[in-house]
Amino acid sequence: MKTTLKLVLSIFLFAVLISGCKDGIQDYTFVELDDSDTTYFNQESDSLKLFGLGKGPTWRMWKDLHKGCMKNEWLAKSKYFGVSNTLKLGTITDKKFEQVYNSFDGIFTDDQIAYIIDEGAAQPCDYIRKISFDLESELDMEVGGQNQELSLFLDNKTNTNVQINGWQQQNVNTDRLIEVLNSDESKEDPKLQRYAKRLMEKDSRLLSTVVKINGFTSVIQSTKKISSDLKLKLEANQISSLIGNTGINVNFQYVDSLTIKTTTNTSFYVFGRYLKSKKL
Repeated sequence: MKTTLKLVLSIFLFAVLISGCKDGIQDYTFVELDDSDTTYFNQESDSLKLFGLGKGPTWRMWKDLHKGCMKNEWLAKSKYFGVSNTLKLGTITDKKFEQVYNSFDGIFTDDQIAYIIDEGAAQPCDYIRKISFDLESELDMEVGGQNQELSLFLDNKTNTNVQINGWQQQNVNTDRLIEVLNSDESKEDPKLQRYAKRLMEKDSRLLSTVVKINGFTSVIQSTKKISSDLKLKLEANQISSLIGNTGINVNFQYVDSLTIKTTTNTSFYVFGRYLKSKKL
């Protein structure tokens, strides 16, 4: 009798567990991070490594540029994660932001992603900020390996102005995300069920909002005069450099004998907002 009762209870608990995996996401909502989460965003120095967060001069520059461009639309609870074009909306990380578990790629269809993500309108920005730190070292650009004369030009700079070419805010519509994960089709898809299970875990964090930067420009003036040889290379767009390991390419262009402009047309992210799931 006891054995039969244990067997019945085991079957019941297993059924509840299976039902919870398939239907439980509808019993969840998403909330802002609390004070216990902010400790993981309070490192003292900048880093371009994935989730290497900090509040050094690079953070101050980006925050000033974003606020100058976004004005009243600035994300009050945004988090700085350094220059990146590898993080995407829908990415799930651990609570320390050290491991990436899942993203929408390869799990959701293109139509589902388009339905879940709210794409904000692209906005221009005419705010220019003068900076005093070394753009080359702060953005981890290996300019010396590209051209020694250009590196000397940067070493002797007298003035650097930076500007965001344009920006737009992108959001995960969490109501639609839950709707998709609760659909009959999703309940039969193991990949979506694994994503939902990870999303519901207590220590998981969802990248729900990003500010996409649509190009970045800096104008650099120096006491080092540009030679005719370097001028030809710059005018022919023969010199470029990557920002760290982000895959973001910076192009160097000739302005005049004492001025160079750098541009990137690659979109990237510097600030975003994370949410965590909470059972209703």
